[in-house]
Amino acid sequence: MRLSRGIPTPEGWPDVLGFALRLHGAEGAVDLLLSSAGRPPVLRHLPLPRCDFAGPYGSLLAYRFGGRRVYLLARAGRPLGCSLAGVAELAARNEARIDLLAASAGGPWWPYGRVTFGTRLPAEVDAALAFDPNGRGGFDLRPRGLLQRLRTVGYPWSRRGRGAADDQTRLP
Repeated sequence: MRLSRGIPTPEGWPDVLGFALRLHGAEGAVDLLLSSAGRPPVLRHLPLPRCDFAGPYGSLLAYRFGGRRVYLLARAGRPLGCSLAGVAELAARNEARIDLLAASAGGPWWPYGRVTFGTRLPAEVDAALAFDPNGRGGFDLRPRGLLQRLRTVGYPWSRRGRGAADDQTRLP
């Protein structure tokens, strides 16, 4: 899991925040990449600057699951603060967690999981970690749409440019 700042603005200022999560299963891994967004249906598709890392974070693009279009949301049940250092302090005290929710295009949110923050990764592992918004084989949950196809082209360049590891399966 990774929390990140988008632009980045000075610490404490609103920014488009990011939440990335790698889910592991028998079929392999799938990465969810969410941005700070609104909860109401009309705001689900817009990145909204925020200060607090509590979210909500939304999938600006739809995913396909079981033949249906779904949107994903992640949010903390309590404030996490405006700095990554503050989030790390809460995590060290086991006080940082994020709930995962899903909804149809206009439907209500329903919970499907919870992420409890763990120990912060060493800097070299974090630098090597690269999330893949394009999905991996074996999972029925897949991002879809024209913008997703554009991400397919851009993300490999981004990963290469910042020195991410080519083989993500060998990271701790």
